[in-house]
Amino acid sequence: MNSAICTLFEGDHHYGVAVLVNSLYAHGFRGSVWAGYRGPLPPWAKPIKPEGDQSIYQVADGLEIRFIPLATKHHFTNYKPDFMLDLWEHHCPKAEAMFYFDPDIVIHCQWSYFETWARFGVALCEDINSPLSRTHPLRYQWNEIYSKYGHPLQFTTDQYINGGFQGITRSHKEFLNDWLLVQGIMGKEIGGLDKVTIHVGEREHPFSKTDQDALNITAAMTGQPLSIIGKEGMNIVSGGFTMSHSVGHRKAWNTNYLAESITGFPPSLANKNHFTYAESPIRPYSPQKLKLTRLSLSIAGAIGRFYRRN
Repeated sequence: MNSAICTLFEGDHHYGVAVLVNSLYAHGFRGSVWAGYRGPLPPWAKPIKPEGDQSIYQVADGLEIRFIPLATKHHFTNYKPDFMLDLWEHHCPKAEAMFYFDPDIVIHCQWSYFETWARFGVALCEDINSPLSRTHPLRYQWNEIYSKYGHPLQFTTDQYINGGFQGITRSHKEFLNDWLLVQGIMGKEIGGLDKVTIHVGEREHPFSKTDQDALNITAAMTGQPLSIIGKEGMNIVSGGFTMSHSVGHRKAWNTNYLAESITGFPPSLANKNHFTYAESPIRPYSPQKLKLTRLSLSIAGAIGRFYRRN
C-alpha cells in the first residue's frame, strides 16, 4: 500500500518527531513523512534541501521528512483534518492511505500492521479518559448542538477516542470532510479555532478537549466504518503492541525523571519507549544527553518500584 504519514509540531516537539520517525524506520516504513510546523526547523534536520514550499530531509535510504511551514492561526490540535486533506489534494494525491501521529508517539509493530488495520475502517485508539457512556450528558449536549445545525448524532459505543492517531484509507477519506465540518461548527460555538487551546474551561464544557471532542463527535456523525483499538493500543494500559503515546504534559524530552519519581510519579512506559528509538537513524540528542537520560530513567524506574502515587 502506498501510504503517507503526517504529523504537526512546533517548539521542542521536534524531539518527538525525530523519535517517531526513527520508530517508523525501525519497523519497516519507507516513504515520506509530512511534517507541518511553525517556528524554526529542527536543529538535527541537516543537510536539508529546499523544494518549493517544502524542506526535505533525507533520513535514510528510502525514508524522508518533508517539512511544510504552516501559517494557520488554528491551534495545531484543531488543524489535523485540514492538514491531511491538504496533503491528499496538493502534495500526495496518489496516497492510498493517510496516517496521522502526534509527535509524542512511537510505534512498536511492523508498519504493515497499520495498513492492514486501516483497511477495516478508520483506525483509532481509545483514550485514557474512556469510557464516556453513550448516555452521558456531555454526549446529549453534543447532540443538541449538532442537531441545531442539521447533523444529529448516533452514538454506538461508550469508547472515548484519543485524538493523537488516525489511519484513513482513500475509500474512507470522507471521514476527514466530516471531521472538518464538525470542527467548523465547534469553532462557531467556542468563538473560533484560532484562539483555542487543548482545554476550554472545565470538563462540564461540551468542548473542553477540543480535538478529541470533535473527533468523537465525528465518529458519531460519519457514515464511514471505524476500527477502534482499546487503551492498550497506545500503552495507556498494559497489553498493547502497536504504539506508545506520551499523553499529558510529561513528555519524554522535558521531564526530570528523578524529581518526578521522588514525588511518586515513575517514568511512564511511553517515555521509556521514546528513548528506545532515540539514537538512529536521526540523532536528536547528544550522546552525553542520551546516556545521562537513560541512567536517570533506570534510577527513577527503580525508585518507582517501591514508591508511587496511586
